[in-house]
Amino acid sequence: MRAYERLLKYVKVHTTSDPNSGTHPSTLRQFDLAKILVEELKELGLTDAHVDEHCYVYATLPATPGQESAAPLGLIAHMDTADDASGENVRPQIHENYDGEAVTLPATGTVLDPKVFPLLREMKGQTLITTDGSTLLGADDKAGVAEIMTALERIIAENRPHGKLCIAFTPDEEIGEGASLFDIPGFGADFAYTVDGGDVGGIEYENFNAAAATVTIHGFSVHPGSAKDAMINASNVAMEFHTALPIMARPETTEGRQGFYHLCQMYGDVTNAKLGYILRDHDAAKLQFKKDNMLDIAEFLNGKYGEGTVEVEIKSGSTSADTMITMTNVKLVADVSATVTFQPSENGSYTVDGKTITEVYTHTQSSITAYQVEATPAEGYRFMGWYDVASGKCISTDAKTALNFDSDRTITARFVSKELALFETGGQVFDDLNDAVTYAQANGQSKITLETDGSIGGSYTIPTGITLLIPFDEAKTCYTTTPAPTTSQAGAKVFRTLTMAEGSSITLENGAAISVGGQYYAAAGGSVGKMVGPYGWINMKSGSAITVQSGATLYAWGFISGSGSVTVESGGSVYEWYQILDFRGGSASSEMGNKVFPFSQYAVQNVEVPLTLHAGASETVYTAVYAIRKINPTSIPFIGDEGMFKIVSGSLTKAYDGATDRIHYTIDGVAEVNSLNLKLAGMSVSSSSYVLPFTNNMTVDLTPSSKLTVNQTAALLPGVEVTIAKDAELVVPSGKSLYVYDADEWDGYCGASDAPFISVPYAPGRTGKRAPLADVKVDVNGTLTAIGGIYTTAGGADICSSTGTGVYNQQGTPGTETKTYQYTQKGSVTAHEIPITAAKLHNADGTYTETATANTGDVINYVNGVWCGEAPTELTVTFEANGSAEYPVKGTMTPQTVNAKTDTALNANSFTREGYNFLNWNTAADGTGDSYADGATVNLTENTTLYAQWTQDPVITFDANGGKGTMGTQTVKPNEATALTANTFTRADYDFTGWNTAKDGTGTAYGDKANIATNENVTLYAQWALHKYRVRWLNGNSEILKEGYYTCEENACYDMWFEEDPEPTMPEDENYTYKFLNRWTPYNETKGINGWGFNPHEDVDFTAVYNKFEKLTVTFNANGGIGTMDSVKIANGGSGEYYMLPECGFTREGYTFNGWLITGMVKMNEWGDEEKLNDELWRRSELLALSNLTLKANWADDHSLTKVINKKDATCTEDGYTGDTVCAICNKEITKGETIQSKGHSWNEGEITTSPTCENAGAKTYTCTVCNATKTEAINATGHTPVDVAKQPATCTEAGHTAGVKCSVCGATISGIEVIPATGHKPEIRNAVEATLTTPGYTGDTYCSVCNELLKQGTEIPKTGAHITWVIDGKVVAEEDYLKGTMPSFKGSTDKAPDENYRYTFTGWSGTGLDGENNMTVTIHTGSTGNRTYTAHWRYNGSGHSYSYYTIKATAGAGGSISPSGNVSVREGRDQTFTITPDKGYAVANVKIDGKSIGAVKSYTFENVSRTHTIEVIFMKANGNPQTGVFVDVATGSYYEDAVDWAVENGITQGTDDTHFSPDGICTRAQAVTFLWRATGSPEPETRTMPFTDVPAGSYYYDAVLWAVENGITKGTSDTTFSPNMTCTRAQIVAFLWRSEKSPAAGTANPFADVKSTAYYADAVLWAVKENITKGTTSTTFSPNADCTRAQIVTFLWRALAEYHSIL
Repeated sequence: MRAYERLLKYVKVHTTSDPNSGTHPSTLRQFDLAKILVEELKELGLTDAHVDEHCYVYATLPATPGQESAAPLGLIAHMDTADDASGENVRPQIHENYDGEAVTLPATGTVLDPKVFPLLREMKGQTLITTDGSTLLGADDKAGVAEIMTALERIIAENRPHGKLCIAFTPDEEIGEGASLFDIPGFGADFAYTVDGGDVGGIEYENFNAAAATVTIHGFSVHPGSAKDAMINASNVAMEFHTALPIMARPETTEGRQGFYHLCQMYGDVTNAKLGYILRDHDAAKLQFKKDNMLDIAEFLNGKYGEGTVEVEIKSGSTSADTMITMTNVKLVADVSATVTFQPSENGSYTVDGKTITEVYTHTQSSITAYQVEATPAEGYRFMGWYDVASGKCISTDAKTALNFDSDRTITARFVSKELALFETGGQVFDDLNDAVTYAQANGQSKITLETDGSIGGSYTIPTGITLLIPFDEAKTCYTTTPAPTTSQAGAKVFRTLTMAEGSSITLENGAAISVGGQYYAAAGGSVGKMVGPYGWINMKSGSAITVQSGATLYAWGFISGSGSVTVESGGSVYEWYQILDFRGGSASSEMGNKVFPFSQYAVQNVEVPLTLHAGASETVYTAVYAIRKINPTSIPFIGDEGMFKIVSGSLTKAYDGATDRIHYTIDGVAEVNSLNLKLAGMSVSSSSYVLPFTNNMTVDLTPSSKLTVNQTAALLPGVEVTIAKDAELVVPSGKSLYVYDADEWDGYCGASDAPFISVPYAPGRTGKRAPLADVKVDVNGTLTAIGGIYTTAGGADICSSTGTGVYNQQGTPGTETKTYQYTQKGSVTAHEIPITAAKLHNADGTYTETATANTGDVINYVNGVWCGEAPTELTVTFEANGSAEYPVKGTMTPQTVNAKTDTALNANSFTREGYNFLNWNTAADGTGDSYADGATVNLTENTTLYAQWTQDPVITFDANGGKGTMGTQTVKPNEATALTANTFTRADYDFTGWNTAKDGTGTAYGDKANIATNENVTLYAQWALHKYRVRWLNGNSEILKEGYYTCEENACYDMWFEEDPEPTMPEDENYTYKFLNRWTPYNETKGINGWGFNPHEDVDFTAVYNKFEKLTVTFNANGGIGTMDSVKIANGGSGEYYMLPECGFTREGYTFNGWLITGMVKMNEWGDEEKLNDELWRRSELLALSNLTLKANWADDHSLTKVINKKDATCTEDGYTGDTVCAICNKEITKGETIQSKGHSWNEGEITTSPTCENAGAKTYTCTVCNATKTEAINATGHTPVDVAKQPATCTEAGHTAGVKCSVCGATISGIEVIPATGHKPEIRNAVEATLTTPGYTGDTYCSVCNELLKQGTEIPKTGAHITWVIDGKVVAEEDYLKGTMPSFKGSTDKAPDENYRYTFTGWSGTGLDGENNMTVTIHTGSTGNRTYTAHWRYNGSGHSYSYYTIKATAGAGGSISPSGNVSVREGRDQTFTITPDKGYAVANVKIDGKSIGAVKSYTFENVSRTHTIEVIFMKANGNPQTGVFVDVATGSYYEDAVDWAVENGITQGTDDTHFSPDGICTRAQAVTFLWRATGSPEPETRTMPFTDVPAGSYYYDAVLWAVENGITKGTSDTTFSPNMTCTRAQIVAFLWRSEKSPAAGTANPFADVKSTAYYADAVLWAVKENITKGTTSTTFSPNADCTRAQIVTFLWRALAEYHSIL
């Protein structure tokens, strides 16, 4: 039998286990399969197969000759199925030659789709077996059972050599009890494999640590109308518990060796709820953390809702701690010989078994023996892997490893440049991304992983269904839409880098993705949300590009930076972290009001290169905060239709500017600012209810013709820059407001002493350096439209127009608000008012134009540096050459038009004059007017003529070049060295370094006061270098923590968040500890000096500021233990210093220290809540102490204090027992005792207690001298004493005997004396008399003719006739005698004379043997005797009295009778009852009244008869329909009809009820042997000893089973069981029949493929075919293991016994 055929049989047996049973096994139904397996194992020849009382099946297959010394090997599988779905009435679905497509389960419509279950694709072309959807299939682990049984069958059939094989099938594996009562010693194996589901050929050599947790929640139900602050809804608390567990530690979000919490059960209501979990982790410590975490959550919820609300019960299961086996290069290989050719490699070398491969090397060896190989790359290269040359596949990536080969192969090592990136997919490694993509597509792989740092060049396309992973950990964790936040503050660092070379590109097609891995720190009260730990990085070089097409996704959880770009087309998606830098914490946020958002510093900056999203594209960001003792993650639509930025048309580009540390949002099209929606700490937050802050380093640029509508009230915080290009527009719609802040008036948050600006971490692991915060700048060169309110802080902000083309459009009424708010947090939340006013527009001269007084519809233009200035007057500037006839000027200059009173640069001079140098312009030809330098900025009020001024001596002009001060020109002699005038210019924050003829320093350089020789005019530009200021950070003891020199453009930053700079510390003293307050002195807000990050303009020394905390005392309590521990002083937890709980210095006999019970005030961590403990067990190793503490030792019984119980001395007959060693405290068994062998009896000489007789032995009794026990030994019988006996003849009544010899002592016959039977009487009849018509006769007396003894008294013989008396009107009118069997008739008249009232009509006779009064004839039946009287009856007519009589005709068919019968006369108005009686072997089939059927009734009454009627009865044989059978389910003409008739007629079966035979019902083994026994005449068994314990005395099949065993028809299913209720198979019934016929010779032709010649039933089947008992289920199958129906069994019996013997 094939394995899947066995599986199909086994899955139909219901074996679901029950986790709530508490018994072993948990369900008795598991025995059903266990018994089947025992029988099959025995039929295979494993004679010791048995099932124990706990439903464990054990069997052994002895070793074959020569293999006895091999280690015994075990094979194990489990029989039970999980209770997650029904395991009853399983209907397997077979999909032969499976096509690899989706499979629909017929019962439920459920679809098994290869897209969801990729493994299905690997099943293509194979036979796939599924459930129908209504149940589970049960292949876990009945497939394992089937494989083991099939393997045994093949091993035996093929006579394969093997050692001892130990087989076990276990119950209750699915509920964790499979190994609980496993008999390891009895099993007998040295090693064993569990055969269960997994990859074909795979070995799983390590198991999880496991535990089960049950969480019970007790609620408190209150009427909903009065539930506030009273109801505790258990179901809600259950959901709160579950959501407190980490989302990324669930089975659906983990893989490989990652542990998880699996919620497998949940139910509940308001009052009670329950959650069932399975915990798994390969790491025991991590599993313990999961247990502790669940207890901590319960502890927190109990603190919130009341003690006892949440109960957590954790039950530990399997553990890998003691069972892990390290196996290298695990692979199953056969012991075959294989030839391997090793080819030399390029760019590296390698050795095979120590031999360096420099040329082709070929070697042949066993596949069991591994080649030891080691690869060494050349300089600049890395090892890529060991490759099969023919297939091109990588077989290992370990440079040093062992390789086994079971077929001929050609192998080489591959090396690649270190610069190239390597990619892995499906276990194969590639140095070309396109090759990896091709392989992944061909082999159904969904992920390609960057295996090493390196670069790519060229163009690549990631197709549908494939994700390119840039990992951040060795586990290759791939985050998509739900990354994992953390509370670990590990420093950010690069784990894996993909470098995209110049011009390279990656395109993501629909359904493809890139995931760049990384983790995020969950922000807490005052803690920064930021990138932490290792991350993946894509480093994009110039011109490189990533394109995200529609339906594709870019998951940027790490960093993407460099000089490339990312484009997201419509329909594409990108994900980034949303870094919250100043989340205030739950309590602080909840106390804030005034529409202030919970945070204002944030960054979306994982993609640092320009990220362009087109309309229809989306960006989702992900963040998390730590609150209520748990991480609260949330996703936020940021850019897209549902995002904060909505792109209506065109595109939005987000880019990071590293020079200014700013994030630029460039809008090229139409966009909107909408609400930002997120959930924080269980609280839904929509910015629509708040003022949305634009964070400090944002720049928003609107390109020409673009439009941005701010649909959300928002605040532009100090540092924000907005540029509105010409023809662009920014609109604040009706009902919305825009607040524009001045940095000086921002007092209270960013830049304030208690909340410095927080730096953001950028890729790769660096921190942005930002300039001091400045006023918000809104540069309006297009239109700023105010339909709603636009406000500035009271002092004004910088709403300006750099190009002079700005328009402020006041479409709505100017705003009337006067203040906004911002909050700080210093232990408590403090609100700061910030005065505001309707927008003040910044004019060029520093003044402001008010909009508060503007009217609706006013348009305010920026003109000549003034908002709402006068329209400009155009002036003409005329340029005159101012030469002479002798020295003319060459060239022309067109007059220049300028606006009056507007700064305007003059056109550059284009005149030349030979021998002269242009000096400047002057309003007077002789140079006495106003002078202007070439290209100078002028501000004119009238038309002006400018005259060129010329000089023959070179003139040196000094330009401050950004500096301040004035210096006159210097005239020098042509080409004569002259010292330059000393510099007098100054420039703040700069040092003067000399002069240069070029402004940018690229011309000729001169030092201060250096000589110059020139023959032309020269302009010298001052050269400046930024001055470096010294900045020092000092500890509290003046220790220099950090010292540096910075220019004013450099950020002097102290950074201790990202492990760059040390945290300031103050050494503790005897009584105090000190905590750095995150503050430095001096602090100068005006100068922007805060100690954290600023641009210096002077030398500064900062000194750290500390808070002082008094130390606390910890005392220790032994709590029943012994020893001493001195009290200690510890740091106050308010300082942030943790107290590490010490090791216990106490001891206690019989106990192990189990942690500290703590009394006092503590916190778990800095952001946790204060907890007041009172002797409460602390599960962590550290805490923050807030008061003096008492630590009391908590003890756990370690079972080291023991005692001995159950000790028993050995006796003569009974073994003793050394006793069990148990814990003296809890009575747990520590060591099982051992048996002490019994001593045996010491017997005396003995005495005769029973004397022997002639035939019977005597007895001698011995007594034990130790225990007085006795034993008896037999004494031989004495023998007979013979004496002769004479012959005694027999009589009629007494027996005689022959002569012989008997014993004179006991009278026993020794010889002869045989019984002569009594001769018996010889009867004869005497005194007989014959009967006559009128006189009786006599039978006569019987006498013995030999001895004349009266043997029998005679009896009277009735006379042959009857005496009849006829009575009319009470008078005897005639008497006569009639023979029996005749029909007498009255000879006289039956008329009756009328009287005065009536006339009479004769209606019939009544009398002996007649029914009623209306019998017109009289019949005397044969056998009738005695006198009979018949009386006449009349009907009265007249005087209103008239009685009619009606006839009821009663008839009955063959098989029974009806009484009365015939024509029965009934008087009008009376009732008449008919009784129906079937003959033996018949039954009533139907009764018809007046031709209509009323069914098979036994009687019928006509009530109040008023007309004639008929009643007709139809009978049927008791074995069929009328004349063919009573069973309604035995169809006429069915193959089993005659067999059923025969079975019923012969008493073999009477059906399942009166009208049903149930031909398709199953037949048990008990029924089968009973049918066979009855068919053979129910012979009495010769013995009454029943070998089977499961056949109870008195059962209907008891004698049948005894007879079957005696006749070799069956031996039961084991030595002690018959399994009467087990279904009888087709194979078993033909075997029973064959054996009942004494196993006759079988036929020679075997037509059936499923009947093996070695099967126990093979000859029986062939005999049955030969005798035409069966023809199989098809022409080629017999289906031996199919259930045999009742119809099949009686048909087999009928064909074998009825037809067969009738032929004989």
